[in-house]
Amino acid sequence: MLQINHDTHHKLWCGPAAIAAVTGLPTSTIYQVIREHRLAGGGGKRSGEGIIGWMLVSEVLHALDALGVSCKSNRPRGTLKRFLSENRDGTYIILAGKHFIAVENGNWTDQYTRNPAPISEIKRPKCRVHTAILVRC
Repeated sequence: MLQINHDTHHKLWCGPAAIAAVTGLPTSTIYQVIREHRLAGGGGKRSGEGIIGWMLVSEVLHALDALGVSCKSNRPRGTLKRFLSENRDGTYIILAGKHFIAVENGNWTDQYTRNPAPISEIKRPKCRVHTAILVRC
């Protein structure tokens, strides 16, 4: 997992931050892919919006695919703490408590940390995991 390269003047949101953390790409590239997808009508109820704020899981999956990153999505049960204790290997983008984070090898990051931090410092370990996206399958 890499440090997030936020190279735009836009506010950094959790979805683009998580994608940047696992791909190493600058957020400007990620914002462009998402914007094109939404303007083409692929963003569901977000279609047509050029401003990137919160994201749908389907948009994260589309952005990863468009960037050439292989991934696999699942819907695990339980809390973030439980998921992380059972899934120590691999690189994940996790949606927990309406917030995307990137996790790899005992470290995590989001738009607030921007640099990988130990999982022991995770902010809300009791949040329910909605979706886990295994990246680089």
